[in-house]
Amino acid sequence: MADRRQSPNPLLVGAFVLLAIVCLYQASRLSTLSSQLSESDLPPALLKECVINAEKNIESNHIADDALAPRLLKDSEELEAYIEAFPENDYQVYPMPGHVVTGNLYMDDAEDVVKDELKAVRLWEPLVVGMIIKYAEPGTTMLDVGAHIGVHTLVMSKLAGPTGRVYAYEPQRKMYRELVHNMRLNGAINVVPMRYAAGDTNAIIEMNPPTEGNEGGTSVGEGGDQAELRTIDSFGFRNVSLIKIDVESLEDQVLDGARETILESKPVILAEIQGGYLPDQAPPEVKAKIAATLKKIEDMGYSTIRFGVYDYVAIPAS
Repeated sequence: MADRRQSPNPLLVGAFVLLAIVCLYQASRLSTLSSQLSESDLPPALLKECVINAEKNIESNHIADDALAPRLLKDSEELEAYIEAFPENDYQVYPMPGHVVTGNLYMDDAEDVVKDELKAVRLWEPLVVGMIIKYAEPGTTMLDVGAHIGVHTLVMSKLAGPTGRVYAYEPQRKMYRELVHNMRLNGAINVVPMRYAAGDTNAIIEMNPPTEGNEGGTSVGEGGDQAELRTIDSFGFRNVSLIKIDVESLEDQVLDGARETILESKPVILAEIQGGYLPDQAPPEVKAKIAATLKKIEDMGYSTIRFGVYDYVAIPAS
């Protein structure tokens, strides 16, 4: 007699494979173990459970368009035109260095410490990348606050997987346009580029003019691009596993504006604190500011460890 058992629904099979790939990201560190899966290994009950879980992941990482939309600086049409006018002929495509995450990056001839390092086939801030890989959780929300052209954003994207989301903040227009096109170049559809500065209030601010030799080292000030300043809490993020903060010594303001998000999700926090000063050699007022920032984080229930020259990891206390 012919076997009349119903075969698994192809859509369910596809959904499970999708979720399985996500679950394997962290354990296999971007390996190809997911290729070992086959339909015969997938009981229908498990398929159904995994589909439900995948839907929950997608929903928990989704932020509505109205929450993402500008509230004060109404430049969306102008910004979209600027993005689409990307001068591709002024750029070359370089492979992502370091062999940690495969991908490619648009880079122009601008003198920039980050781009110069990448063009020399050296991964930018490999210790930070290592921490992202260690603590990122597939299927969650991650925030890249100070994304530059998207090197760390791309690593987060790979680790977040298809049901996760990465929200990448970059207030400088030129850097933001390069970020957008680098995510398009890599098919990183789980990344939401955001042209906002993060801080402790909602306002329209100016950036300083671009810093010569360090495009990403430009802080909030005057004379540069206008941008909208938003608190991280104003977006209503949930299910946040990781926040990376690199904001040119404005980390206190970012932390103050993210307090609700941090207390609710308890993400791992990677922060550059008072970049440019070696902690042991900094003047007394800078040492006091570093100590105050660390205490601010620790008072929210974290332990902090310095792992780079200016970089700290904050881990939720058990």
